[in-house]
Amino acid sequence: MYYYRYGETVFASLLPDLPLEAAAGASVPPPEEPDGSVLSAVLALPEKYRLPVHLFYYEGYSIQEAAAILGRREGTVRAQLTRARAMLRDRLEAERT
Repeated sequence: MYYYRYGETVFASLLPDLPLEAAAGASVPPPEEPDGSVLSAVLALPEKYRLPVHLFYYEGYSIQEAAAILGRREGTVRAQLTRARAMLRDRLEAERT
């Protein structure tokens, strides 16, 4: 199974194994982080939250496109992004204290 996005082919079967390091060439580059704490926090997320985060923030897909790629409803992807942000916020705040 594959999807097209602006002339690119994305193979859905590869998404679970897609490393975040592949985001280096993404259209929306990840923010600079000297200590790597955000990346390590994202990598520590459960897969059901990590994949929408990767597609939305690192690859630059819209919520609608990410939902189509993942085979989930848009509302589900929105909720997973909200929960992932809360998890990341809690984890990063815990690391700072």
